[in-house]
Amino acid sequence: MRWNSFIKVGLWLAATAWMGAVIFFSLQPPSSGPDLFPYQDKVQHFIAYAVMAYLSGASLLKTFSNFSRPALFAAVVCWCGLYGLVLELIQSRIGRDFSLLDELANVAGAVAGVLVLRSGLIRIFHGQKQRGL
Repeated sequence: MRWNSFIKVGLWLAATAWMGAVIFFSLQPPSSGPDLFPYQDKVQHFIAYAVMAYLSGASLLKTFSNFSRPALFAAVVCWCGLYGLVLELIQSRIGRDFSLLDELANVAGAVAGVLVLRSGLIRIFHGQKQRGL
């Protein structure tokens, strides 16, 4: 197996594990302690979905390098937004509240994750020069 294949598999495993962690933490009972700073919950949503979008986008780019980058990035943002919306709806069924602001933080985080991936600020493609859009 070539290094390229190891990187591809590693990215998919990381993306899948991160999505599992998001499900796990999203379906836990709400914490009863005080927040450390204002809007802590929204910041957590933003970061979680930024990482999810980055890992998902990197996995897709590494696997489907011939596809249009704008289309891949749009698909990642839509996927992460839908993922968050479904989790918010599930939360409303298990004793937690549906929050439109949480969903907005999810989508904003997904956009940020895609922009970081697009910018090449965090490089995961060792030995390859990343192209911008």
